[in-house]
Amino acid sequence: MTKRDRIKFKKLIETSLRALGARTGEARIGISGLFGAYDWDLDTPQGLVAFTVYVDSDNKNWLGWVAGRFQNVVTGQSFGANPHSGKWNHHYFENWTPESAAVHFQSQLSRLFQVEVEAHEIFRSDSVSRAKVGNSGHVLV
Repeated sequence: MTKRDRIKFKKLIETSLRALGARTGEARIGISGLFGAYDWDLDTPQGLVAFTVYVDSDNKNWLGWVAGRFQNVVTGQSFGANPHSGKWNHHYFENWTPESAAVHFQSQLSRLFQVEVEAHEIFRSDSVSRAKVGNSGHVLV
């Protein structure tokens, strides 16, 4: 990966975070302030999640990675976060382009904003029959 690829990767990831309302700098609150290692705070329906984008590596094949951490460790577990720390890291080492990594990261972020509701709790209508059903048997609204 070139330095230009890494810069583009970081810019695309941070643009995605900013578009979702993530805060950086003095506007940060929560776990970024507690742990000090995170550059961005993002409020989600799942609670606060903090992120930092890393692009410095001696390995020329690596694009970069995004360090993430859930404030609520238990909530983070349902998204594959470390069950002890709430860390939710995304590695983009070999075979990623800045664009493909950004699309993947955006898909992971979108999971934080999906609301699942038990199908039997929703009034059955034409709109529900067209709703997307997740793997867990829940309707995503």
